[in-house]
Amino acid sequence: MAGRCIRTCTSQTTTSESCRLRARVIDTNWLTSARFKLTAPRRGRRRWWIAAGASLLLLAIAAGFGFAGDWYVTARDLAALRQERNLLAAEVERLQAELSMENATRLELARQAAELNAQVAELNGQVKFLMARRAPATSAE
Repeated sequence: MAGRCIRTCTSQTTTSESCRLRARVIDTNWLTSARFKLTAPRRGRRRWWIAAGASLLLLAIAAGFGFAGDWYVTARDLAALRQERNLLAAEVERLQAELSMENATRLELARQAAELNAQVAELNGQVKFLMARRAPATSAE
């Protein structure tokens, strides 16, 4: 743990020291002149990455449920949907039977109306004939 607490070692090098380093002169005096700082480990950056990863994971899960949510329908929901489908199918059959009865009734009424129109035309012809026969008899009186 002690190694983790010492995070940075800053050394203020001078030009003469950098010249000696280039000349490959090994000098160990920098250890006595170096300034050591005790710092806590950086957890803020790690926490930020964990928070970003968790939020991306939650976003991916939410998007997955949005796109593929219908794939995970429970058995209870499936049973309710099947029952509703059966009720709607029965309603459709009932309405189709009712519609076919109304169409048959309409055709029968149209046929009866045509027959009655034919009878009316025949009776109008008979009335005109009788009126034509009666007209000269009333003019003679």
